[in-house]
Amino acid sequence: MSLPISHEVLIVGAGPVGLTLAIDLARRGVAVRVIDARPTPSPLSRATEVQPRSLEIFEAVGVARSLIGEGVKILGLDLCDDGALITSIDTASADTPFPFLLSLPQARLEAILTAHLLGLGVTVERGVSMVRPEADEDSVIAVL
Repeated sequence: MSLPISHEVLIVGAGPVGLTLAIDLARRGVAVRVIDARPTPSPLSRATEVQPRSLEIFEAVGVARSLIGEGVKILGLDLCDDGALITSIDTASADTPFPFLLSLPQARLEAILTAHLLGLGVTVERGVSMVRPEADEDSVIAVL
């Protein structure tokens, strides 16, 4: 008879990827800890649109509808150079449950993900960074 194995996961970085991973793990009952060196979330955004495939992933972890409710759907784009049309992109015909780009600043995306994670009982520990990992044959210890 084998006993259940419990894993504890440390996620270093509370950006969109780290937060999404934490949500997915917490939903599955995995004990997760999230740290971020920044003392507060950044008000700046490195990205302003969410791709359809990302929305599919967000749907799988239960946050897509919250994101869509706060963003703006973009059904097509015209790309121009000095006023001359280079190409048009029709996102509405994409083969996906989310046939659009979602205009939503990264700072707002992170805030929504953080709130969802908090609802799962996990807080982001801010102002905490990993100094180094230490490993042996049986475990990994993160020095924070």
